[in-house]
Amino acid sequence: MEPLLSDQLVVWRSFDGGVYRLMVARRTEAEVTATIPVAIRGDTKVEPDEQFQLIIDGATASVLTGTVQAVIDDASATIVILNDDGGKDFGDAPASYGEASHSILKDAVGDPLLALGSTVDPENSSRTSDDATADDNDLLGDDEDGLVSLTSAVGGDTIDGLVAGQYATLTIDVTNGTGNDAYLSAWIDLNGDGLWADYTDAEGNPVSERVIAARAVGDGQVSRRSSCLPAFRRATHSCGCD
Repeated sequence: MEPLLSDQLVVWRSFDGGVYRLMVARRTEAEVTATIPVAIRGDTKVEPDEQFQLIIDGATASVLTGTVQAVIDDASATIVILNDDGGKDFGDAPASYGEASHSILKDAVGDPLLALGSTVDPENSSRTSDDATADDNDLLGDDEDGLVSLTSAVGGDTIDGLVAGQYATLTIDVTNGTGNDAYLSAWIDLNGDGLWADYTDAEGNPVSERVIAARAVGDGQVSRRSSCLPAFRRATHSCGCD
């Protein structure tokens, strides 16, 4: 029996010596995936991010019957070259919190002298996103390795995370090869208004969103306790902390 062909199906009969079977196969266009290496020559000049257009034209594919012209769904792509010579590490919180940055201090072999965690990713401009991961998704990688744990003490138990009306303890991995004390500060947007700014709660109590203020830290893992945390987003009562 000759195969029966349609635009989408191929149907034929198979016999294994004892049983006839009706075979059905769906016809689809062949798909080929290829990796195209693109050489980018870098330099040490501080400059904005750059980009160029890559266009594929005249591609062919090898099939059983020979070589055919390939049909490319999207034949062009924009290649972005992220500058990594800026010498600064920018904050990546959402844009409403403003732009923060610090100069990167390195030792003679290029390792960071002062950082939260052991890695840094230099940038020449701020890369923000709503979930604060914009600079983690670029080619320079993820440098958010400073926070080891964040816990709260409730009724004699230690639990992960923040609890309204309690103190929080942050354990931080600090790289400090400067030979001097560094100072750690931390802010939490307690009322969720997109700002790190002091405010007055519903009962007229002043609330500071700077929950750790300039605590001295050396090198290695250190733990620091926050100020008392009010109810998040809408403070309706004073803290119950001592």
